[in-house]
Amino acid sequence: MMALGQEATMKKLEQQKQHMQKFVDRFRAKATKAAQAQSRIKQIQKIDAVLENIPVTDEARTFSLPKLNYPKSGKEVLVTENLAVGYDVLLIQNIHLRLNRADKIGIVGRMGLGNQPCLKV
Repeated sequence: MMALGQEATMKKLEQQKQHMQKFVDRFRAKATKAAQAQSRIKQIQKIDAVLENIPVTDEARTFSLPKLNYPKSGKEVLVTENLAVGYDVLLIQNIHLRLNRADKIGIVGRMGLGNQPCLKV
């Protein structure tokens, strides 16, 4: 398996090589372009040398994350009584809340009314 950068480099070099080979095939016999064709042949040979030196590995690398065994929470995850929320000014007070495992709650309100402090509790 190759790195993405190597794969892109190889693809670009192959495209350059094909483009130059078309030029060589087209103008090799033409006297006015023969010197340019010879120059492109040398460039193609250099590209071939570079392509041969790029390492290609066939093995796929894998990794795995360890499984962590977290203890299962109790039935009641959060219980509050007479909870007050706010910084300098109390936004909400006397909250009685019982949150069980797998329960979901949402804090809904207009912007600027203190939704964020409710979430930070």
